[in-house]
Amino acid sequence: MAFPFEARIGIELSTSPLNIVEKVKVLGMVPEAVCESDMLVWVRWPKRKLAVPLSQLVPLIHDEATNQAFAAWHYWVSPGYAF
Repeated sequence: MAFPFEARIGIELSTSPLNIVEKVKVLGMVPEAVCESDMLVWVRWPKRKLAVPLSQLVPLIHDEATNQAFAAWHYWVSPGYAF
């Protein structure tokens, strides 16, 4: 994936303060040690960075590699697979 990029919230999660109507700037990947059950990325959220699940986001860019990475991850987590 090519960072940074804009994304919108695709689903609301009880573990995340982000709402479905929000857009965020995705800054990069969270360290691997933090990612125990989902792929996490850093987003800019008002005045700080926030780690959110990649599965919660929908990219708003037309970068083929980023869109393929998102599609692959959503395909992986949709049946309930995890790390």
